[in-house]
Amino acid sequence: MNPPPFNSGTPKADAAQVAVYESAAKSLAASVFRMTSPIDSEYTLRDVGYFKQSDLAFYQRVSTELQACGLRQIIDVESLSHTRSSGKPVLLRFMLSAEDAFTVVAFNLHPKPPGVVMKWLGRLSGNSIVPRYGTIAFETEFSNGEFVSTDNSLGKNPFGRPPQIHALQMPQDTPPRDLLEEHRRRVAEYENSHAGASVVNVSDLNDIAMREGRQKVLKARYRRSIGGISREELQSLTKERFPHMEETVMKEMRRLLAEQADSSQASSPEWAGFFKPGNYQRFIDIVRADYARRGLQVTIHEGVVRVEGMQIEQGLQNLAQICHQSGEVTLWPGLVSDHFSKLARLLAASGGIEMSPKDFAAASPSLAVKLYPDDCAYGMRNDPPVMRVDLEGTLSVLVLDLADGLRMVNRSMIAGWGKTEAELFELGLQWLQRDAGIEIGDFELVPGIVIKLVASDGFYAASRALILERHSGFVGTHGSLIGVPHRHGLIVYPIETRAVVDAMEALVPMLGGLYKEGPGSISPDMYWYHDGKFTRLPFRGDGNKLVFDPPADFAALLERLR
Repeated sequence: MNPPPFNSGTPKADAAQVAVYESAAKSLAASVFRMTSPIDSEYTLRDVGYFKQSDLAFYQRVSTELQACGLRQIIDVESLSHTRSSGKPVLLRFMLSAEDAFTVVAFNLHPKPPGVVMKWLGRLSGNSIVPRYGTIAFETEFSNGEFVSTDNSLGKNPFGRPPQIHALQMPQDTPPRDLLEEHRRRVAEYENSHAGASVVNVSDLNDIAMREGRQKVLKARYRRSIGGISREELQSLTKERFPHMEETVMKEMRRLLAEQADSSQASSPEWAGFFKPGNYQRFIDIVRADYARRGLQVTIHEGVVRVEGMQIEQGLQNLAQICHQSGEVTLWPGLVSDHFSKLARLLAASGGIEMSPKDFAAASPSLAVKLYPDDCAYGMRNDPPVMRVDLEGTLSVLVLDLADGLRMVNRSMIAGWGKTEAELFELGLQWLQRDAGIEIGDFELVPGIVIKLVASDGFYAASRALILERHSGFVGTHGSLIGVPHRHGLIVYPIETRAVVDAMEALVPMLGGLYKEGPGSISPDMYWYHDGKFTRLPFRGDGNKLVFDPPADFAALLERLR
């Protein structure tokens, strides 16, 4: 049964009737909020036969007509985000122009059946709230951050676009060839009127996903700037049949936006405490989206991403630090994609090293030793890496330094090499000595306190703590203070006098800050190197003070230096 018409002229409106319309307004706002909120692109590769519910004839017609115009089909994927919202698998077919200047995506949405309130709203307004129709969308991105978009959604999509997205909506029955010609004309027109703006070429799904990430940022900013929905958009959606509900709908949209903003400002976990409010969740969303476009489902917990159905785990702190230091959120999708693509290439490349004696000769020139935090081998219990503990809270791990990156050497790999672990570690330490990609210098930390710095853009600067004795002047009469905050830096203070106390007071906050900053964080702690071993020097916070609990040997040293 439909609710009775709302009589705005009645001095005392029926309370039940007002409640019905209040509920309808909030329901409408919730539906509109879901439709207008930018979503992450989550894709998984599918064979076209998987989409039994889809109108495959639509996709075939689009492909045939556009291929005849020189376009090529590049991939079919399931849009997981659209599947979740519609309840049925949604196929996206991507095509690409011959010059890689623009993409075409064809998709056919299957909306969930609307609720009771939305049904009668749609019936009364004569407008389907979530229409089902085949969409063909052409998009070109320019180097100035703007887009030209041409599609066949006229009359079906009442929502505006950000001013940076120059969109044209043509009638739904516009032939694909006509959409193509109009898009080419509009791209040429844009180029002629925007000197210096060049087309951003695309070649694969990775490029498309990064482009959509940049659009998401623009769309989210635009929605916030207009309070979620404009009055014109709302009136177009409802055909101006419910003017008495407009204020309630817009008020509810603003409330939902504020709630979303509050949620995005949630504090970051300790391992990602360097993120500004909201950026941690943005980072996690981008990581999930990148795995999804590779057809992988993941769970993320305490800084570790685990791939479902596979024995693959990956720590995220290093990648998070790289994104944070980039200074620009719009760069993150590319950084995340490059990071995981490099890992995939590394696994493929290192897979060629067999677990047999004959491969020791091939592997030995690449054997190195690298310091890691002590949780680096989490999840590798079945085949752990070759490792030992030199500095408490860290692991010294045998690695292969390959062209595309590093791979930990697992125990199963060395089983047939005929070498002891001690012999392999010595080879790895010799590799560190040969590594020329480092810089060594002195730095006056505070007046009278000079430290030695080892720095590198590579992975092994901190690992040189393991060959301290092989560096001239790095070990004092009474040993040295050592810091290995992250992979790019080693800090050394040779101990000669009681000035070591001043050095410690200056180094403790410095090490903590460098560890937090990263990338490649290893340890925030300070160590004392003496007699060929490392002793951790524990500090703890007590209000605004640092409290030092020295081990007995170090306390005795301080007493002698008095």
